[in-house]
Amino acid sequence: MSQRFLPLSTHCLVRPARKGDRWMLQHFVLELIQSEALGFDFRLIAYRLLEVGGLVLLAALQQWVLMHTRSLPLQSVLMLLLFCTLLWAIGQAGILLFYVLLIPTEPLFNWSLYQVVECEGTLVGCAALAGYDNFYVLYHLYISPPWRRQSLGSRLVQQMIHQAQPTYLVCKPQRCQFYARLGFVGVSWDQLAHPLKAHFKDFERDRRLNGIAWKIMSHSQTSVCIANTPR
Repeated sequence: MSQRFLPLSTHCLVRPARKGDRWMLQHFVLELIQSEALGFDFRLIAYRLLEVGGLVLLAALQQWVLMHTRSLPLQSVLMLLLFCTLLWAIGQAGILLFYVLLIPTEPLFNWSLYQVVECEGTLVGCAALAGYDNFYVLYHLYISPPWRRQSLGSRLVQQMIHQAQPTYLVCKPQRCQFYARLGFVGVSWDQLAHPLKAHFKDFERDRRLNGIAWKIMSHSQTSVCIANTPR
């Protein structure tokens, strides 16, 4: 089935991002994080800090027991456990550091995953699409406030997912109607395949621990047919 794209104003176009767009992409993403995801990022950092802290405490306990035992077999087991715990803590700390550095800099390195909306020679919006083995993930959709309500975001999404099937995203409930108009349908956590659960696990944990109603949505040729069926 052919895809009908929403019309664009004559002074606007959607195009792949270029290397020279990196700093504007970073500006857009920081604006998006500040308005939509700052709390989530802080909570995620806090979760991982707690994980690292718990592992450090566990390592300290193992070391204390090691220092107060005289059983050689037990000492050997404790030394192995202590080594594994410290290695795990270092790995988790590295992941945390990488995440903190990635939050503001991701578009500088992954600019080729983005497409932009350019109006009158100025960038006014962007979105990114990452491809995996059997699915795509759409993220960082942002349109500058003065240019909203002109269907620019809708056209950008349409053009990006035209040949990327199936495409998934996560959003807040107030954004669901926007994506539903473009053929996305809601997907429950239990319906997701394991690779998708691994990708969205931080959002699911945030939903369970803090009650944040993150919604996972998918787009495929099947969902487009469903969305276009008269009701």
